[in-house]
Amino acid sequence: MDISATALIMMGYQNDFLLPSGALYSEVAESSSVEKLKNNTVELVNLVYELPLPILFTPMSFSRNFQELPARVGFANTIRGKNALLRDSFGEETSVELTQFGQRIVEMKGKRNYNALNHTKVLDFIADQNIENIVLAGLYTSICIDSTARAASDLGLNVVVLSDCTLSRTVFEQKFYCEHILPLYAQVMDKYQFVHELQMAA
Repeated sequence: MDISATALIMMGYQNDFLLPSGALYSEVAESSSVEKLKNNTVELVNLVYELPLPILFTPMSFSRNFQELPARVGFANTIRGKNALLRDSFGEETSVELTQFGQRIVEMKGKRNYNALNHTKVLDFIADQNIENIVLAGLYTSICIDSTARAASDLGLNVVVLSDCTLSRTVFEQKFYCEHILPLYAQVMDKYQFVHELQMAA
């Protein structure tokens, strides 16, 4: 995997998702899974920190009337009903797992639905930097990760999903998506396999 044509895209690392007091924390069945995601993500960034790999973070946020979120079914209703990810709120803020790395992680705001390529500058970045491979980390695997992976695949990009740096609402859901759904249009690997791929191509 050519590192010069690869970008790591991260989603969902916000207080409303990852803190026990967060509005959406209860959507994850097991708190131990959240802690694993946090630890694995920090380790991932440390592993690639010195490499010339772009790391992008696409936070999601909404105004108080949720005018940017027209959908009124499923998880969109959950976000609206719990007043989650409100702009300029503590819950919307980037979690410490990413902020500790400062400017090494580039924030690209604008995400307002499940696909990180929409309403952000990610596609412009991909075009400008001649990116061919995108690597996805964050949550939820069955929602934002899946939506972004499908959209990127449709655009002809090679997609990698990091199985140990993504999180679903249940352990079963995570396993099912990583084993049966995502492999239809993406490579699924863990962070060590990903870093090994980068090093082998160097």
